[in-house]
Amino acid sequence: KKMHMFGSIKRFFLSKLQPISFYKKLLNDPRTRIFTIIFTLIYLVNPFDVIPDFIPVIGWIDDLALIAILTESLIQKNREKKRSSVDAKSFRSNR
Repeated sequence: KKMHMFGSIKRFFLSKLQPISFYKKLLNDPRTRIFTIIFTLIYLVNPFDVIPDFIPVIGWIDDLALIAILTESLIQKNREKKRSSVDAKSFRSNR
């Protein structure tokens, strides 16, 4: 019975992570990245979202999560771009 309860809790939390995973996939796909960033900015400005912003603190949690994921993704893409640029330069200089 105890294991069943933990299995239910695990499934609950994993189901909540699916939208985050999907959002990250949209940010990583070059075809949808710009649209996703624009949609995120509109979502952040809109006070009526999944958890309404007029509810103090709790209403800002979903916005903060999106900001954190978006920022992480943009930093990661910037690092990858710099890395590939450095790799290309070193490849050209080794020829």
